[in-house]
Amino acid sequence: TAPDFDRVEASKSCFGNYSKFKDIMDAARFAPSWMNKQPCAFVADEKNFIHVYRKKVFMNNPIISYQQCLDSGAALANLEAAAKEKGYPRAHIFRLSNEPIFKRMVYQATLSLE
Repeated sequence: TAPDFDRVEASKSCFGNYSKFKDIMDAARFAPSWMNKQPCAFVADEKNFIHVYRKKVFMNNPIISYQQCLDSGAALANLEAAAKEKGYPRAHIFRLSNEPIFKRMVYQATLSLE
Protein backbone atom coordinates (compact mmCIF):
# COMPACT_ATOMS: atom_id res chain seq x y z
CA THR A 1 0.00 0.00 0.00
CA ALA A 2 1.31 3.41 -0.95
CA PRO A 3 1.69 6.15 1.70
CA ASP A 4 -1.02 8.81 1.95
CA PHE A 5 0.98 11.80 0.67
CA ASP A 6 -1.45 14.65 0.05
CA ARG A 7 -4.34 12.25 -0.54
CA VAL A 8 -7.79 12.10 0.97
CA GLU A 9 -7.77 9.43 3.68
CA ALA A 10 -9.35 6.09 2.77
CA SER A 11 -11.87 6.55 5.59
CA LYS A 12 -13.13 9.70 3.82
CA SER A 13 -13.25 8.32 0.27
CA CYS A 14 -13.88 4.56 0.60
CA PHE A 15 -17.20 3.26 1.89
CA GLY A 16 -19.21 0.08 2.27
CA ASN A 17 -17.56 -3.31 2.67
CA TYR A 18 -14.22 -2.18 1.27
CA SER A 19 -11.71 -3.87 3.59
CA LYS A 20 -11.03 -6.78 1.21
CA PHE A 21 -10.64 -4.35 -1.72
CA LYS A 22 -8.53 -1.73 0.08
CA ASP A 23 -5.45 -2.23 -2.13
CA ILE A 24 -7.56 -1.90 -5.27
CA MET A 25 -9.31 1.20 -3.95
CA ASP A 26 -5.97 2.71 -2.92
CA ALA A 27 -4.87 2.52 -6.57
CA ALA A 28 -7.93 4.58 -7.49
CA ARG A 29 -7.32 7.05 -4.66
CA PHE A 30 -3.78 7.60 -5.93
CA ALA A 31 -4.88 8.39 -9.48
CA PRO A 32 -3.92 11.87 -10.65
CA SER A 33 -6.56 14.56 -10.27
CA TRP A 34 -6.92 18.18 -11.36
CA MET A 35 -5.26 20.43 -8.79
CA ASN A 36 -5.10 17.36 -6.52
CA LYS A 37 -8.80 17.81 -5.65
CA GLN A 38 -9.58 14.05 -5.55
CA PRO A 39 -13.32 14.41 -6.13
CA CYS A 40 -14.12 10.69 -6.13
CA ALA A 41 -15.70 8.34 -3.61
CA PHE A 42 -15.63 4.55 -3.91
CA VAL A 43 -18.36 2.30 -2.51
CA ALA A 44 -17.94 -1.49 -2.33
CA ASP A 45 -21.09 -3.57 -2.08
CA GLU A 46 -21.99 -7.20 -1.33
CA LYS A 47 -22.07 -8.11 -5.05
CA ASN A 48 -18.33 -7.46 -5.50
CA PHE A 49 -19.07 -4.17 -7.26
CA ILE A 50 -17.17 -0.97 -6.59
CA HIS A 51 -19.26 2.07 -7.49
CA VAL A 52 -17.46 5.32 -8.32
CA TYR A 53 -18.97 8.72 -7.58
CA ARG A 54 -17.76 12.28 -7.92
CA LYS A 55 -18.64 15.41 -6.01
CA LYS A 56 -21.43 17.60 -7.33
CA VAL A 57 -20.10 20.79 -8.82
CA PHE A 58 -20.93 24.05 -7.07
CA MET A 59 -23.10 26.29 -9.27
CA ASN A 60 -22.92 23.71 -12.12
CA ASN A 61 -19.59 25.09 -13.32
CA PRO A 62 -18.97 23.25 -16.65
CA ILE A 63 -15.17 23.56 -16.49
CA ILE A 64 -14.92 22.01 -13.03
CA SER A 65 -17.51 19.37 -13.97
CA TYR A 66 -15.42 18.43 -17.01
CA GLN A 67 -12.24 18.21 -14.93
CA GLN A 68 -13.97 16.01 -12.36
CA CYS A 69 -15.16 13.67 -15.13
CA LEU A 70 -11.55 13.35 -16.28
CA ASP A 71 -10.47 12.72 -12.68
CA SER A 72 -13.04 9.98 -12.20
CA GLY A 73 -11.93 8.42 -15.49
CA ALA A 74 -8.33 8.27 -14.24
CA ALA A 75 -9.53 6.74 -10.97
CA LEU A 76 -11.60 4.15 -12.87
CA ALA A 77 -8.64 3.22 -15.07
CA ASN A 78 -6.42 2.73 -12.01
CA LEU A 79 -9.20 0.77 -10.29
CA GLU A 80 -9.58 -1.67 -13.19
CA ALA A 81 -5.81 -2.09 -13.67
CA ALA A 82 -5.30 -2.77 -9.95
CA ALA A 83 -8.17 -5.27 -9.87
CA LYS A 84 -6.62 -7.22 -12.74
CA GLU A 85 -3.21 -7.08 -11.06
CA LYS A 86 -4.70 -8.39 -7.79
CA GLY A 87 -6.21 -11.48 -9.40
CA TYR A 88 -9.53 -10.37 -10.89
CA PRO A 89 -8.80 -10.99 -14.61
CA ARG A 90 -12.45 -10.47 -15.62
CA ALA A 91 -12.78 -7.10 -13.87
CA HIS A 92 -14.55 -4.59 -16.07
CA ILE A 93 -16.15 -1.15 -15.91
CA PHE A 94 -19.77 -0.52 -16.84
CA ARG A 95 -22.64 1.83 -16.02
CA LEU A 96 -25.77 0.67 -14.24
CA SER A 97 -28.97 1.89 -15.89
CA ASN A 98 -30.57 2.21 -12.45
CA GLU A 99 -27.92 4.48 -10.95
CA PRO A 100 -27.13 3.73 -7.29
CA ILE A 101 -27.44 6.73 -5.00
CA PHE A 102 -24.72 7.66 -2.54
CA LYS A 103 -24.88 10.78 -0.44
CA ARG A 104 -25.22 13.83 -2.71
CA MET A 105 -22.66 12.67 -5.24
CA VAL A 106 -22.89 11.99 -8.97
CA TYR A 107 -22.69 8.35 -10.07
CA GLN A 108 -19.95 7.75 -12.65
CA ALA A 109 -19.54 4.00 -13.22
CA THR A 110 -19.16 0.61 -11.56
CA LEU A 111 -16.30 -1.88 -11.52
CA SER A 112 -17.39 -5.51 -11.47
CA LEU A 113 -14.95 -7.93 -9.88
CA GLU A 114 -16.83 -11.02 -11.11
